[in-house]
Amino acid sequence: MYLGQIVESGPTAALFRDPPRPYTRALLSANLMLDPDRRRERVVLSGELPSPSNPHSGCRFHKLSVGPAEMRQRSFVLQAGADGRSVACHCPLATEPVVMSQAIAG
Repeated sequence: MYLGQIVESGPTAALFRDPPRPYTRALLSANLMLDPDRRRERVVLSGELPSPSNPHSGCRFHKLSVGPAEMRQRSFVLQAGADGRSVACHCPLATEPVVMSQAIAG
């Protein structure tokens, strides 16, 4: 949920294992691992944080989003996937995490 809107839903284990949204992937990559010998690739988003007091009428994450600019101007509703997960995003992660994280940070 973000700013009162559900932007992603699905089985908890699947969300933590393979989050479909770039913002969720970046958020989860910031969590510390309990095992000091394990590390997670850190995903850092470039751009500006969205304003909670003046949200954009299109994609709430438009200043952090990757993908075509015209897509970032649209708002999105939850769309169900075949895997039981739903996401409201114009660019859910359909590529390998490393490739997408490079695109996000790039």
